[in-house]
Amino acid sequence: LRDLGPLASEFQEVEAEALGAAATGQVHRVVLRDGRDAVLKVQYPEAERLYQQDFASTKLFCALLQREHLGYLEELERQFQTEFDYRKEASDLAEISALFNEGSGNPYAGKVRIPRPVLELSSRNIVVMEYLPGVTLLSYARSRKRQLQKMW
Repeated sequence: LRDLGPLASEFQEVEAEALGAAATGQVHRVVLRDGRDAVLKVQYPEAERLYQQDFASTKLFCALLQREHLGYLEELERQFQTEFDYRKEASDLAEISALFNEGSGNPYAGKVRIPRPVLELSSRNIVVMEYLPGVTLLSYARSRKRQLQKMW
């Protein structure tokens, strides 16, 4: 968060405590300069380098002891590499969220919300998207599981 560079002026407020974390970065709630609530996903500085280093070690192990696994391991490496370009994530979010807009013809429109990205603030290492308050999918699934377990 300390090195947002010129993007720092686009945020009125950035919460220091992360809302969540994933393999490649963490997410912070922010208030944009125009007052909108949003979420800022920032890639860990060393994430890509460490990923490449770990995959190189794993491929070496497989090359020495389990050559039959190299093919799909290399495909997995290619697919995972896409996780490091947050511009792609922002583009995908824009496309998917549009599929759930009112009037899209989607039967789940208005029932399912996908955060819309702020494309002009997103970059290779940062993605900004609207903040959607509410219950997360994971929280809902856990709650529903408890409900079903009580029924059985």
